[in-house]
Amino acid sequence: MKAFTTLLSLSLLMLIHACSPKVPAGTTTINILDGLKTEKEFRLSEIVDGVEYVKLETTPECLLSYANYFVGKKDFS
Repeated sequence: MKAFTTLLSLSLLMLIHACSPKVPAGTTTINILDGLKTEKEFRLSEIVDGVEYVKLETTPECLLSYANYFVGKKDFS
């Protein structure tokens, strides 16, 4: 019974550690709710070095309709 309790405790500990959010080194987190309390204007260049964006598109080729089953490929073609 002691072995079972120990095994269960270790399993729970590993599960909790595995599910904790991991933030990559060098990442800056901005708490928006705190920012709303001390609202002020600033330039985006004051807090970032650059901005990248992905242009979104809506074409007939990218729309999915009435799809109940999808199969993914490694090359996504």
